[in-house]
Amino acid sequence: EVGDMADILPLGKLMRQDWLNKSTTTKAIRDDLQADIINAQTGIEQIKGLRSIHENAILSAFLDRLSLADALVAKKRLEDMDAAMEKRRAEEEAAKVAEDAATSATSSSIAGASFAHLVQPEGKIGIAPDAPVSVQAAPEDELTMDFTFTVKNATQAHLEALTAFLEESGFDYTLEV
Repeated sequence: EVGDMADILPLGKLMRQDWLNKSTTTKAIRDDLQADIINAQTGIEQIKGLRSIHENAILSAFLDRLSLADALVAKKRLEDMDAAMEKRRAEEEAAKVAEDAATSATSSSIAGASFAHLVQPEGKIGIAPDAPVSVQAAPEDELTMDFTFTVKNATQAHLEALTAFLEESGFDYTLEV
């Protein structure tokens, strides 16, 4: 009766407890099997007709209990997950675009800005009191070296954090803007 669907419709999946009753006839069992096979074929055709990218997962959900309702629930769940992932991707992309635009606008305003207002009379740079610093100054007997580095596209907050780090770490530095 099952024919070429034997791999996906094993007898154990189709078996019903009432078939074990003496009162159940062979004809009734055959009718039940034919109805289940037609139901499975129809369900598989309907699922394939959906042309979903999740066709295999939906078919799997259907074949677990031969329930088209289970398959449709799985389809809805998968589509909801896709929509959520797409929404998240769009939000992340929008945030990245906004961040890039803000960075670009900030860097162009910094290029023409003067940082002279940060310099205090002693030649120190003003720093936010809550700036985090985690490096300690090198011991006096440790070998030291001089180096130069360039920071591009820095914001005012970046400048303040960098100068706070340099001062708290005990570096002797020169700032050129």
